[in-house]
Amino acid sequence: MGGFFLSLNLVQAQDYSLAIAGFTFLPSALLLTTLSRWSGKLADRYGARLPLIVGPSLVGVAYGVMARVGVTRGPADYWTTFFPGIVLLGWAWV
Repeated sequence: MGGFFLSLNLVQAQDYSLAIAGFTFLPSALLLTTLSRWSGKLADRYGARLPLIVGPSLVGVAYGVMARVGVTRGPADYWTTFFPGIVLLGWAWV
């Protein structure tokens, strides 16, 4: 649900185009696809307790980072505003 509202924020408040707003989620998708196998093996080896604690905690931190972002100058500010939160979301989804 958070991705839906984030994309609405990017398009309506931050003045991103639809395509660029979609591409902002690319880092988290790449992390998810490249690290899923590794994280599955890690969960098999050590159990599911640690990932179930760390993952939601990272999601909370990621949304906290993105909640601090006000209205920006558009896509030019992406790397310093939304990118760190998107990367944290990618790590949390793994």
